[in-house]
Amino acid sequence: MDTTDIIAVYAAIVATAVFVWDIYKWIRSGARLYLSTFTEVYQSQTKDRYIRVIVTNRGEVPTTIDGSSFLYYRDWLSRAKSLLLLIWGKPDNIFPQKNTTLPYVLKPGDVWRGLTVLDREMEERAKQGLLFFALYASHTKKPKTIRVHLN
Repeated sequence: MDTTDIIAVYAAIVATAVFVWDIYKWIRSGARLYLSTFTEVYQSQTKDRYIRVIVTNRGEVPTTIDGSSFLYYRDWLSRAKSLLLLIWGKPDNIFPQKNTTLPYVLKPGDVWRGLTVLDREMEERAKQGLLFFALYASHTKKPKTIRVHLN
């Protein structure tokens, strides 16, 4: 093995590392939304329970929040079917949210907060199966989801 072979192997390793780094940067670029949910009871005359949703854009570009809903699944198998592309199952029930603050442009580093009344049907469904909050944004076709745990 002479010096040209060593240089060629070194160049191949460096080129592969740069290629992998570019793929990593491409995957991490764009808007990255992080969701969190909390269940709260406010002291009012009705003693309603609310679900608070906090969305943070930790990406590099802005995105627009188009809509939101709550998705109910009977069990994990039903949820798994909805994630598979070949079967493409649907949620067992959808609770659309009618929010007047949407659409909302979420810039990098910005936070969006939503508050939804937890009605009896949603609460019963959450106790029976799985309740997810789905957020629809302009940078992706699939909604970003997070499971809602009732306290």
